[in-house]
Parts: sequence; structure tokens; C-alpha cells
Amino acid sequence: FGTGPLLAGGSALRMSGGSAAGVEVTCDFDAGNIEVVDSSSISNVALKVRADPYTELEKKAHKQWFYFRAGGDIKGKEVTYNLQCGDCSYAHAFIGTTVVYSTDRKEWKRVAATSFDKASAVMTWKHASPSDVCWYAYFAPYSYERHQELVAACASSPLARVRSIGRTLDGRPIDLVTVGEGPLKVWVIHRQHPGESQAEWFAEGLVDRLLGTGGGGETAS
Repeated sequence: FGTGPLLAGGSALRMSGGSAAGVEVTCDFDAGNIEVVDSSSISNVALKVRADPYTELEKKAHKQWFYFRAGGDIKGKEVTYNLQCGDCSYAHAFIGTTVVYSTDRKEWKRVAATSFDKASAVMTWKHASPSDVCWYAYFAPYSYERHQELVAACASSPLARVRSIGRTLDGRPIDLVTVGEGPLKVWVIHRQHPGESQAEWFAEGLVDRLLGTGGGGETAS
């Protein structure tokens, strides 16, 4: 299982708007990632994707994943978020994307009012939060803590073997889970690209099917 820099926690940048009438935007939590351009008005919360760690192989720092918390006087008010994607690694991937949101970080729903302007490379979504605090993300986040629980479930199963085959740019183990025996080898790789945390949900489902391990309670719709 790869645990790429897109889910690096601990060092997440905390930024907020300077006006009491604006929106408080923060990302200092596991998997959090955003850069605030201007959040002083609910009619235009301007955001950018913060870069992942620099990769020597590709000679660049990727930008794709975003996940942040919005607060302040937002409950029941339509807020317009504008994410500047022009310098993202795969800006075209935002075409047709609908942002996900959650008020409890367990159940994730999609913001239907999401659009992407190709000319300006800006993704816009309008949303009236049903709560005082709301979290928004590219996809339903798969936390590093949940990743550890999945690895532990694999390691404790008599049907699997777990070993580390390397380290991520953040120094985290890249785990290889081996299930079964025989001459035919099938490799399942996920989360090797920026913004692909959602792939581990599929990996968890596969592991659950192969080993009979239990899943968690988060859902995405």
C-alpha cells in the first residue's frame, strides 16, 4: 500500500481569512491540504492547492489533492468556493468532478453545484453548509490512521504477509501485502499518483473480500 505525500498530516498549513464576515479555512489535520488566497467574503473564497513534497524522479512537486475545513458564520448560507487549478499536475482531471463534503467526517456527500471553467482553470462550487463547520475534499479522504488499521488487520491474518518495500517522500513505509501462493502473480497497486487517496477504499474492499477483515463506517455517496 502506498501512502504518498498527498495524505501527509502533522505539517499541514493553517490559514484563515482576515475578516469576521468571511470564512475560516484551515487544514491543520491528517490529510489536510489547501492554500488560502482570500477568504474574506462568502461570495468568493479563493483557494489554491498546496504542493506535495518535491520528487527527484520527476523533478517537480505535484499538486492535486485538497481537503480543508470551513467554519465561521456559514451555517445555512450559500458560500462560493473558487479553487485555482491552473498549476495543478492534472488540471483536466477536475473536469466533471464534484467536490465532496461532510459535517461529521464519516458520511461524505457530493456538492452537485460544482463546475470547472476550462479557460481560467478554476473549479467552483456553491454550498450552504447545514452545520457551523464543514469539511470539503477532492474525494472522500482515507486517513493515515485508517491505513494503519488496515495494515494491522492484514498483518494479523493467517492468510497474509506484510513487509515494507520502501519509504514515501515523507518517510512512511510502503507496505506490500501478499495473499495466497502459486506460480501466477497478480499485482494490485494503488495511490501511486497525486490525489489518489480514494484508491485505498477499493484496496480495503479487496482485502476485506480476500481476508474477511472488517471495514469501517465512513461512506461516500
